[in-house]
Amino acid sequence: MKAWWSAWQHTAKLFGAHRKLWVPFLVVLVVEVLLLGLVWLAPHPPFADLLAPPIRFFFGDRVLHYPAHLWFLYHVMKHTHLVASLLVGAFMTGVACAMVRQLHQGRALVLRDVLIGKQVRYGRVLLIWVVTWALATGLVTLALRALPPGPVGLAAAVGCSLLLQALFAYAIPAAVFETRSWWRALWQAIREATRYPFSTLGIIAIPSLLIVGISIFAAPARVAQWMGQSVPEIAILCVAVRLVLWTLADVAMSVAIAHLWWIHRVPARATAKAAKARARTTGVRAPSLACALTMLLTMSVASSGCSVNYNGERLFWKAQQLSGKIVADVAAATPEQFAKATQAYEQVIAKAPGTMWAGRAQLSIGSLFAMQKQYDKAREAYRLVLQNYNQYKEYGLASRLAIARSYEVEEKWDEAITVYQEIAEYYPWSAMGLEAPLYIARIYELRKQTDEAKRSYGRAMRMYTRMLPDAPTPEAATQLKGYLALAHQRLGQWDDAIGLLQELAAMEKGVNRPLVLITLASIYQTKKSDHEHAGELYTKLLEEFPEHPFGKVARAQLEQLGLPVPAAVAPPAPVAPVTTPQPANP
Repeated sequence: MKAWWSAWQHTAKLFGAHRKLWVPFLVVLVVEVLLLGLVWLAPHPPFADLLAPPIRFFFGDRVLHYPAHLWFLYHVMKHTHLVASLLVGAFMTGVACAMVRQLHQGRALVLRDVLIGKQVRYGRVLLIWVVTWALATGLVTLALRALPPGPVGLAAAVGCSLLLQALFAYAIPAAVFETRSWWRALWQAIREATRYPFSTLGIIAIPSLLIVGISIFAAPARVAQWMGQSVPEIAILCVAVRLVLWTLADVAMSVAIAHLWWIHRVPARATAKAAKARARTTGVRAPSLACALTMLLTMSVASSGCSVNYNGERLFWKAQQLSGKIVADVAAATPEQFAKATQAYEQVIAKAPGTMWAGRAQLSIGSLFAMQKQYDKAREAYRLVLQNYNQYKEYGLASRLAIARSYEVEEKWDEAITVYQEIAEYYPWSAMGLEAPLYIARIYELRKQTDEAKRSYGRAMRMYTRMLPDAPTPEAATQLKGYLALAHQRLGQWDDAIGLLQELAAMEKGVNRPLVLITLASIYQTKKSDHEHAGELYTKLLEEFPEHPFGKVARAQLEQLGLPVPAAVAPPAPVAPVTTPQPANP
């Protein structure tokens, strides 16, 4: 126990007197910050082209968007820490051990001698680190699976991990101090740990328990909770705190273990020589300062990568938090709430001009005015989307549709029809663009303008016929045929409608088959008085979709027509007749 306390005391004194001892650990810290910086830059162009695809493949697209990206930055630390340890961490631990040897041998602390003199073999210490890490990870995983979940199982798993770390704690010092091969260094580490179990475990336990405690207290799920309760940027603070604590734990454990190795052998001489060396090298600050400046520069570069697009996404998310409360209960929302939400969206437009987030913000401002029934202001906001963000076609379509709806609410039918015509003209292959001609005709029908309705259905039919040869995809062609069939139905052109519906019924994919069959059967039954064909279609529908609502309608129609119901799907009791459905759009 005395050796344990002495090791901590002398470790603290060494770091207070020899600032060069910080250099290996600051190098690891800088590498890890660089890796985190790459993750941070992944959503930002031009880095996104190279960095985003692998993140998207392994973790999904959501983690590349605010605020999930901030949480992901914290979550991914376990991976960046592992990579940094593989790249430089194990080697720098060996370098730190070699520097401790310089002090205990009474020599000046010179990092250059360690690197040029090849006192640390990269492959050897890396292999030792990998073997130790794999054994520790495997043991903890097995313990967590074998032991019951809860505090007891977790404590047992942590205890097993500490014991394993203590057994191999001296492996890298043995490889550096005695130039042993990797497997001999592991064996020497076990012998050293079993010879001095209490002091070794004491050195390992404190930093390790600190890391375990932080991992449990600030688990990713809890960080996500903190982000929701305060601001998402708290995740960056958690990243910084975790980096600092990991570095301090690595510093304490690596140097204390190396120092303990010498205390076990020549305590008096080691202390005297270390003090002597300390007197010659106190005040060396340049390497540590250089590493600190490098880290600061790295963080500055990463911060500067916050692109306008990402900043727009961040501001838009915050504005959504304000408008979300309004949408949840529009009736209870106050003018102040609307004003604050509008101002938040205006911040997006001002600070991220030209981006998709600015376009969405302008759309949202229009929606806020519409919720307040200020339709003139809403339409003005929507027209700004058309004016300033016409490169985003989906926003233009949404704006025109919102303008048309606002006219409908105010019963300004002519203006609404004009906008729907623009939608059909500017966005012909969108769902609303295809439906708009029929929707216009339906408006005329509701207004009892029969002649205008017929002319509109005729225009819709001609438009669909003209577009059909140029359909960009088979799915679009199928949709066009459905709308064309509906136009023929509205005009009473039943033979043309039947021909199109039969084409659709013959298709295996991309068709709402129950709707096509019920529509076709209904036309035969009610418009053509062809009960035989109607019965065949009702039977086919019932056989293919017995549990579908249209299947139940088909059963009722067969019984109403006095036709046999297929035995395999016949109900045990009679079913009441159901009203014949009207022809519908497939």
